[in-house]
Amino acid sequence: MLSDLWRWLDERRHLLADRRVILGLVAVAFVVMLVGRALFVQEPPDEVDEVAEESETAADVGERPTRGGSLRVAMPGQITTLDPHRMTTSSERMVACALTDPLFTFDMSRGVRPGVISEWDVIDEGMAYELHVSPDIEFTDGTPLDAEAVEFNLKRMQELGPAVMVGAWLASIREVEVIDELQLRIDLWYPDPHLPFNLSRPETGLVSPEAGEEKEEGLAFAPAGLGPFTVDWGPEGEELLTEETETDMPEVLTELNLTAYSDYWRGRARLDSLSFVQQDADAEPEQLLADGFDVVAQAPPGYSVSDELGTDLVRPNLDHHILSVNLDRDELQDRDVRAALHHAIDRDRIIERVFSGDADALYIGGYAGDPRARAEDEPDPQRAEQLLAGSGYGEDDDPLQLTLLTDENEDRVAVSRQIADQLKNVGIEVEVEEVPEDEYHDRMRAGEYDISYWVLAPQLPDPLGYTANLRSDSHWNVSQIWRPDEFTSVRDRVDDLLKEVSRATDERDRTEAFQEFAQLAAQEQLYVSLWMTGTRALVGNDVRDIAVCYGFSFCYWRTWLASEE
Repeated sequence: MLSDLWRWLDERRHLLADRRVILGLVAVAFVVMLVGRALFVQEPPDEVDEVAEESETAADVGERPTRGGSLRVAMPGQITTLDPHRMTTSSERMVACALTDPLFTFDMSRGVRPGVISEWDVIDEGMAYELHVSPDIEFTDGTPLDAEAVEFNLKRMQELGPAVMVGAWLASIREVEVIDELQLRIDLWYPDPHLPFNLSRPETGLVSPEAGEEKEEGLAFAPAGLGPFTVDWGPEGEELLTEETETDMPEVLTELNLTAYSDYWRGRARLDSLSFVQQDADAEPEQLLADGFDVVAQAPPGYSVSDELGTDLVRPNLDHHILSVNLDRDELQDRDVRAALHHAIDRDRIIERVFSGDADALYIGGYAGDPRARAEDEPDPQRAEQLLAGSGYGEDDDPLQLTLLTDENEDRVAVSRQIADQLKNVGIEVEVEEVPEDEYHDRMRAGEYDISYWVLAPQLPDPLGYTANLRSDSHWNVSQIWRPDEFTSVRDRVDDLLKEVSRATDERDRTEAFQEFAQLAAQEQLYVSLWMTGTRALVGNDVRDIAVCYGFSFCYWRTWLASEE
């Protein structure tokens, strides 16, 4: 073969000696190569499938995203403030997502990401953060976003934020120092790996220093934020905002209209406007979609609508349902009594009856993604009766009597009554006490309950996130209500683990602490785990590209509506 090649070259050596011929041959070869690539080289299968899928989707939709239209959102409650730093309800958080943006963002797939900052660094062994603010961003009143504006907002949040929410989330901040126009340093009292996540919440969205200095309360303060929309008061609303009639501003809003801000830093929203309307407490979500709402927030777990009307959009942050046990009560000091509560409850039956089967399994000793975790035990009423009898309680002679505290939420009352009925079957007499939400939280903080049906919102990027609630004044706290002379070693170890995880910056250390805490809590039955649920949002079929992040943070700016035929 080599000899044949040599013979071919020898016969054509006079051509090869001519430089112009050589260049011509090279050019021809290059053209042939390009043509061959165009004819025969294909995209990788995955990419081809992806392109085909996108084309199919576009064909099904029948159109491409276009600007215009108004999105109507049925919100679950009233709006008492437009100041993000004072917001406390899910309805207000939805509005905050449209009016302004926070320093960080969070989604379930990528975790904490930069928001209006370009990057951040953890320095000084976790005792400080350095933030780099993105350039060329302005508030809706034209004020530039810079390091001083961020400093102003962080201090304002600490001053005005509710103590059990924004104020607690930023409690680790000791000092904020502006380094230059677009860089600042946050010094902490203690390492706080939760801080970026907490600064991704809607309630920590930034407001213009020009407007924020006024610090009005209630609805008199409509912030100039960093979001894709601004408040549209309309002619009547503008009159209410004049100095002469400012005191006539309503105390609550049941409807709010927003208008797209043309110079939004991510690019103008596809929608022209948003309309938030408080939904009737008795209204069925499916009926609201049929009545012309595009988004229905907080549909109960298990609720679904017909394909003709819309689709479910599952809220990504899950709620952890527990039966909280007041360990300051003499009868509940007995570990066997607490274990009896655990064995007496048929979780699957309650889930099926109240949540239409829509709840996730609970895991002890870990979290759902942990292969070392184990699921909750099956209910065992006979075992519960044996444990109670061993502790001196019997159905006939001396039954255990408890009060189960719950707020007036319809689902929570239904769950509480189911729990009471099941505990009655093993000889525990339970009185269900329904109280307003404010009173419920006050009594929980004061330890004025025996057992309570409680729902925690865990911080999902961190498997130990929900245990941070144990150290908050707004949640039951194991270590605060234990008697000094009881459970000493367990109490001290729980406190140590909570302290360790609040200071740990390494994810492996945090996970190990969580696993030990979960095992300890399950072994001692410090509370009774029930199940996990996720509230749904429902969207109409005319809504395109809507997305939801933690805490019902809708991405309104990239949402669009199909045009009417």
